[in-house]
Amino acid sequence: MSQPHIQTNLQMQVNSLKKEIEQLKETNTVNEEKVLYLTSALNAFPDLYFQLDADGTIKSFLCGDKGKPYVSPDVFLGKKMQDMLPPEVSEVFMKTLHKLNKSPEPVIDEYSLDEPDGTHWYETLNIRFQEKDRLVIVRDISSQKKALQEKNQMELQFQHAQKLESLGVLAGGIAHDFNNLLVGILGYSDLALMKAEPNSPIAEYLEQIQNASERAAELCSQMLAYSGRGKFVITSYKLSDLVEEMVHLLRIATRKEVVLDLLLSKRIPRVKIDLSQIRQVIMNLVINASESMEINGGLLTIKTTLITAKKNEIKGDYSEDILSEGNYVCLEVTDTGEGMNEKTRKKIFDPFYTTKFTGRGLGLAAVLGIVRGHNGIIQVMSEQGKGSTFKVYLPVENSENKPDQDDETTQSAENSSAISPGLILVIDDEEENRNVISKMLDSAGYEVILACDGLEALKIFNKEHSGIQAVLLDLTLPRLSGNQVFKEMKKINPNARIVLTSGFDEQEVSDLFNETGFAGFIQKPFTTSNLIDEFNKILE
Repeated sequence: MSQPHIQTNLQMQVNSLKKEIEQLKETNTVNEEKVLYLTSALNAFPDLYFQLDADGTIKSFLCGDKGKPYVSPDVFLGKKMQDMLPPEVSEVFMKTLHKLNKSPEPVIDEYSLDEPDGTHWYETLNIRFQEKDRLVIVRDISSQKKALQEKNQMELQFQHAQKLESLGVLAGGIAHDFNNLLVGILGYSDLALMKAEPNSPIAEYLEQIQNASERAAELCSQMLAYSGRGKFVITSYKLSDLVEEMVHLLRIATRKEVVLDLLLSKRIPRVKIDLSQIRQVIMNLVINASESMEINGGLLTIKTTLITAKKNEIKGDYSEDILSEGNYVCLEVTDTGEGMNEKTRKKIFDPFYTTKFTGRGLGLAAVLGIVRGHNGIIQVMSEQGKGSTFKVYLPVENSENKPDQDDETTQSAENSSAISPGLILVIDDEEENRNVISKMLDSAGYEVILACDGLEALKIFNKEHSGIQAVLLDLTLPRLSGNQVFKEMKKINPNARIVLTSGFDEQEVSDLFNETGFAGFIQKPFTTSNLIDEFNKILE
């Protein structure tokens, strides 16, 4: 082969190599661009990418957020993944790695890790990448987990609130109907007692009937309190003064082994409360605290303080109770007794839950209803073996109302000489109630007209209103409600003196009747003297 021919052949090979080199450069450029593109795309996601070999050794790592791993990649590169995880998580990972070695199907895991800034939840997608490599994609799902937990908690709170609300409606309805029944029992026994010889056995039996009826009425009061419908007589009062007045009773109610310590602030402002119901709250909390120290005795502390709450700062142990911004008086009852575990603490306001023997009334459920009825909340702090603290927050009174200076005195019908006889229209859908009320009023010299429903009452009132001096109006009536009857009577005679009566309480009636036109209110059940005194007050 000639020299020129050899040179030509070499030149062709060189040119071919150059071309191949250029093509390789272009290919590498394209590959580098693809790698750069894929890397940029992966960096845009908030995930961590681990490339492992078949035995779990970390070969490479990729993460867009360099601050995401709380340890440097240099620490775990070249290490086995399972050695970098807590034992319980490592066990899960080893099972996943075994699955990947046997099958190409991806595996999804979920686990939590305790990190310096708290617990984080992770979801991992484990993939068999090529034959020998494994790809683990790790995503932080802590925010989703937290949102799900909050949602579940809200659902539980909503269900709890619905349950208590349903029980409250049931308790309030039963108490209302039961109070209606007690009108006849208490009324007839009262009338019979007025005619019985003072020292006769019959008088004694009738007094026992009255006592039993009054205890039944107290149980109704507890049911109304639980339902949040139990405020009867609202008074402006200082909680410290109320506790001091109860000291003697509280010492009797507590065990001899228990030391009662009072830390009562004299500088706290007044709160608007029903005294009998808040007495019930204090007594119930003190008795519970005393009984928790049944074995070895201990220290029972009652404390009153003034606190200023910021918005959403103080939450109660009832699901949806949060104090609004403002000033509150805090009544704190602390014991050094057995305490409660978390499971017990969450159930203490359930009316069907008790750690004592049955038949103890509604207990803390009634306390909760009373406090919520006063626009307050309850907090409970307790630890097994370390005692409990109950905190009751009641809003400070904004008005300048003064507490009642004197207790109301009752005057029996047989001794009342100030009552002016007149005509009274009694409206009640219960026949027994109409009959006994008629006899009660008749015993004081009143004439009575009876009506069984709203339409009949309006018909009578429209015809006889000029001669009717007062009306006793039950609020729950057929055909026309008590509210409707009240408004129609006021249209006929704006000066009509209408006394309202109900098995519910005066506060609820006041909320229902925005008008201030009703002359008085008497809650069922009532005695003859209560009824006559009410009409004596408005007709004198």
